[in-house]
Amino acid sequence: MKSLSKHLLIPFTAALFMQGCGGELPEGETSAQALQALLQEEIKTFFPQEQIIETVITVCQSGPAMQEGQILDSTSKLPLQGVEVTLDGCTATTDENGNYTLSNIPEKSRAVVNFEYEGYYKNSAVIAVELYSKDTTSLSPNHLVYELDAYDKTESFDSAVQKTVEAQTGAFAYFYNDSYSKISGELYTGSVSVSLAYENTYTTHGKLAFPGEYKGKNSAGTVVPLVSYGYMAVEIEDNNQNALSLNTVGIVNFPAIAQLSAPSVALWYYDYGIGLWIEEGVAMRQADGSYSAQISHSGTWSLAKASVQQPGVYKATMVYDNGNPVKDARVSALGSNWIQRDLCTDANGVFEINVIPGEAFTLSSYNYKWKWGADSSIVISPIASGEINEDRI
Repeated sequence: MKSLSKHLLIPFTAALFMQGCGGELPEGETSAQALQALLQEEIKTFFPQEQIIETVITVCQSGPAMQEGQILDSTSKLPLQGVEVTLDGCTATTDENGNYTLSNIPEKSRAVVNFEYEGYYKNSAVIAVELYSKDTTSLSPNHLVYELDAYDKTESFDSAVQKTVEAQTGAFAYFYNDSYSKISGELYTGSVSVSLAYENTYTTHGKLAFPGEYKGKNSAGTVVPLVSYGYMAVEIEDNNQNALSLNTVGIVNFPAIAQLSAPSVALWYYDYGIGLWIEEGVAMRQADGSYSAQISHSGTWSLAKASVQQPGVYKATMVYDNGNPVKDARVSALGSNWIQRDLCTDANGVFEINVIPGEAFTLSSYNYKWKWGADSSIVISPIASGEINEDRI
């Protein structure tokens, strides 16, 4: 029997619900073809094809549910006032305690919640919105405690110059001169402000702060599980904080990490409207072990690899010390650079979660109804592709 160390509910960094020779940066079409050739055989063996409805709802609709949360600064753990929260066209703003409430919204099995705050990179969570009566518990099962990260670096410069903006981590973005346009498409000249942040998904913080889910739509249009090798947020604005677009490609450079040595890795951007990562290009390994890629717009980008095998399945029954089943606990499997989530345990305390095959993981669970969370100190052995591991915890 494996044990979960139980504790009072604490804020998770994200909603609990990614030697040898270097390479030149290829042109866009060549990049896509190179990646397709590199992964061609693996794509043929891909098993799970998850169906996700990708409708973007821009008008707030009414319903019987409620979604609540608290937004904190990831470093100080202090609440952030004035964070804009959006969910399917519904909006709210955090108060002086970092709390917000979205009332009278529809129930939904998959909802995308986005968070925006000046000086911090935009982040996102994918959750289930369940029916909730305020009088039954002090916190709803839809409650989130979410931490936002400030940008690593913000620089302003004239659009007429070539510019490299570098974070303290060694990640950087490069922009050509006179390469900016207004959203209307008109060429922009004047002061440009670029904000940059980089997260290493092999760190606990970077893994938990990963926007949305570890899932993306590949070039074949299939939704696939992802493992991430880091991600970078790039925001480009004019001097009035209006968003700018690029009329010439820019370059992003991801620092070298010990766990990655492939000659090329797929590049994905996060679509905040549908809560999915979208494959868009390839990053090539450089002589120093870093990875460079061309980008055509600002946004949040990740180096990531699709899991192309049938997943392993971890099925377990979660019980309290007295033997009673743990109901309504949401469970996550945490790998080295990925997370897979389950909605919740059923009335018998049973949950079943797909995991990346061949990789060890730990478990994390929480229950906002009864205000507790629990983390496993036990590393669960890798599960082979297609196998089911049954357990009791």
